[in-house]
Amino acid sequence: MRQRTWVILSVIEIIAILAVIGVSVGMGGCTKMIECVSGSVPMKCHWTFVATTVTSVGALLIAGAALFTKTREGRLVGAFATLVALGATLFITTPLGIGICSSPEMHCHQTAPVLWAAAGIGCVLALIQLIMANPDKADLPKMRV
Repeated sequence: MRQRTWVILSVIEIIAILAVIGVSVGMGGCTKMIECVSGSVPMKCHWTFVATTVTSVGALLIAGAALFTKTREGRLVGAFATLVALGATLFITTPLGIGICSSPEMHCHQTAPVLWAAAGIGCVLALIQLIMANPDKADLPKMRV
């Protein structure tokens, strides 16, 4: 993949990751508290969006570092690590991860699809970068049959 294509994909990927961070911080989970014997605690969707913020910031740092790498190995590691971080972000919102509230009227049910879309776009771009990580592939001689 040529440098220009790599930069364009990386910038779009970084924008998608920034959207995930914006959704996690700006929209976030539900603000209601659960009353327990020991006191009030935030709902689990609050902690879900805290965790997605942390993993998304990690993905942003990795994607930013991968943007400036020039070697095939650096691009492979950067694309793979970004894919894993965004995959973890998506996993956290599922019932197997922390999950979101079970009631569809809760705020987290309007927030989660936006997060899934942005993180999914970032995952697709990271996968494309992973497949096409060789910076000199376009310049290699073609095999003649």
